[in-house]
Amino acid sequence: LQSLLELLGQIQTVDRLNEAFPDCIISIFDRSGRLLSQYKGIVKGWDGTFGSLPMPENDYWYAVDLKNGELPKRGHFTLKRQ
Repeated sequence: LQSLLELLGQIQTVDRLNEAFPDCIISIFDRSGRLLSQYKGIVKGWDGTFGSLPMPENDYWYAVDLKNGELPKRGHFTLKRQ
């Protein structure tokens, strides 16, 4: 998985994001809009699974709510497995 930081293109390191937005909420969705994962901060990250099953290589979407009064940042990425 590409790092969320690359996708956002705004903050250089995980530490800086967690310091700047410790309460941010990251949500990951599949093509149909089903919520696959949601977590606070980016330390944990998404492991590419849903219900303990690996998700297929495909496009997925994310929303990052920085909890700073702005609208969530949204984008998509492609999950590739090696």
